[in-house]
Amino acid sequence: MKFRLQYLRAIAAFFVVIWHASYHLWAVRGDDVLLAKTPALSGAFGVTLFFVISGYLMATLAVRSSPGQFLIHRAIRIYPIYWLVLFIVFAINVALGFGFSIDPLALALMPGAGRNYTLGVEWTLPFELSFYFVVFVVMLVRAPRFIPLIGILWATVILVLLPLMPGLQQGQFPRLSHLLISEWTLPFALGLLIPAAINRGFTSRTSLPVGMVLVVFALYAQSYANYILPFACIFLVHWSVVPRGKDDAKNEVRPLTKLGDWSYALYLCHVPIMMWLFRLAPASWPNVSLYCLVVLLSLGACVVLGTIDLAMYRLLKQWVDTRRPKMTAIMGASFAMLLAFYGGFSEAQAWRSGGLTTRADALGRQIETAKPQTRAEFDAAGARVSLSTDASLHGFVDSVTCEPDGSVQVHGWAADSTTGSSGVVVLVFGDGRYWGSTLPSTERADVMKVLKLHALFQTPGFAVTFNRRSCDGQCPLLTSLAVKGNSFALLPSKEANVARCVRR
Repeated sequence: MKFRLQYLRAIAAFFVVIWHASYHLWAVRGDDVLLAKTPALSGAFGVTLFFVISGYLMATLAVRSSPGQFLIHRAIRIYPIYWLVLFIVFAINVALGFGFSIDPLALALMPGAGRNYTLGVEWTLPFELSFYFVVFVVMLVRAPRFIPLIGILWATVILVLLPLMPGLQQGQFPRLSHLLISEWTLPFALGLLIPAAINRGFTSRTSLPVGMVLVVFALYAQSYANYILPFACIFLVHWSVVPRGKDDAKNEVRPLTKLGDWSYALYLCHVPIMMWLFRLAPASWPNVSLYCLVVLLSLGACVVLGTIDLAMYRLLKQWVDTRRPKMTAIMGASFAMLLAFYGGFSEAQAWRSGGLTTRADALGRQIETAKPQTRAEFDAAGARVSLSTDASLHGFVDSVTCEPDGSVQVHGWAADSTTGSSGVVVLVFGDGRYWGSTLPSTERADVMKVLKLHALFQTPGFAVTFNRRSCDGQCPLLTSLAVKGNSFALLPSKEANVARCVRR
């Protein structure tokens, strides 16, 4: 019986929910009391546990089906309920008068930087799809028996690269090549080893206490948590799936098993529910009560959506399983080719973007030498590096915020009124010192409408985080420039061109 695995799924989803409830309560309503009391690793623990479970399951499924059937089963498990939840969120947002933007590549869950995810949690799904793609390739070359070895080598490469080449990490939104060596991929690679460990007789039931001890250790050694948590979760998943006696079914707690069955639906729906309630609730409502309410409503919604999810999956899986093997193989191969094609396309874009940011960084360092503070000083510094102001370049800094960890987030947009966001780079300066650059990479329907741009895949929005302790004392003065070719423009903000960050 694998009901304990469903327990872990339920626990993983619940940890993600409580983390997001605390975070969004602070982000939307400005109350950080519960955030301060919520373990900082709650969300990371939940995601890590999900990925280890995924690794275990993929290693198990790889020897039970054909490559095409495997990949199509995974696709119908991910997409239908995701698109249904998106449609529901869209309808409710329209009814409430809230904004709703659609990024076609985000809807397809293709791995790549700069995606504009509507639900606020989708970043893990491109990881999952990429994991499935790797297993599909392994199955295609008829090498499932080598999955334990692949898992060992894969995990070893990531563990070596993490400290030696940290610059390769691209956080939660990497391209496919970087996703495969991401610290978030380590749990999946390690999860691939669990079936082999059990088959070789490692069935110790002390795995549960060992895993729990490692989780607690990660809380006290958070700088090493990205190494510790994956191994902790390996022990937890191993405990949940080790063979037990025939009478073990008597120990099952059905409600917890069902919550595990519905965990994917809970994962998808909880953030929109929180955002609606936190934004709509009167300021007089106690935030602790509101916190409890959104958690309960999320659990209630997942019962309905989870039931629909499982019903759709059963029907679609039955349909797939009744198709001819050749048709299933064609469908699986087509989906794999789509993933591979977009992965290659993202790599080509990255090479082009790398050239833009390299030049932007060189310009930023040259402008920094003038230590500019005012608009006139930035205009003069730009002229000295052969940049001229251009009336066709537009943009705006929507917000600059100091996070609790001392990092600074800058959000806004920048575009050329004739050609859109292509070729535009944003340079950010704090107190006249060059901080770094970013490329506009997210959808902004409002900007497209104002500038009357109609080209597909325009992404004028940008969001960049600078991990430095800039808010320990007085907030820095932030100035942002849009640069395209030899033209540039200062980006205004609500604070008349020079933005002071708002402390969270």
